Amino acid sequence: MVWHGRHLLVSALRTTLWEADQADEVLSIADVQVAAVVAVHGTSVPWGALRAEGVTLVSARRLPDLLCVLPPVLGPERVAWLTDRARVRFRAAA
Repeated sequence: MVWHGRHLLVSALRTTLWEADQADEVLSIADVQVAAVVAVHGTSVPWGALRAEGVTLVSARRLPDLLCVLPPVLGPERVAWLTDRARVRFRAAA
């Protein structure tokens, strides 16, 4: 369980996981899975990173390191294609 002060974060983490699932579904790329990650600002994360409710929580300072250790999945052309697809398929926030 993850807490922020006196507030249990289960609902917020489930929402984050749902949002990642929505992005995964909208982009519908079979060989790419959208990961749910929360970068925490202003406080520390125990052990630098942890996983709860299917969401990875990491201190904001450690986010670049987390991303850099991931294996490359997409080449530049595929990233450009995916970016165009996201622009077309995602609606602007109201």
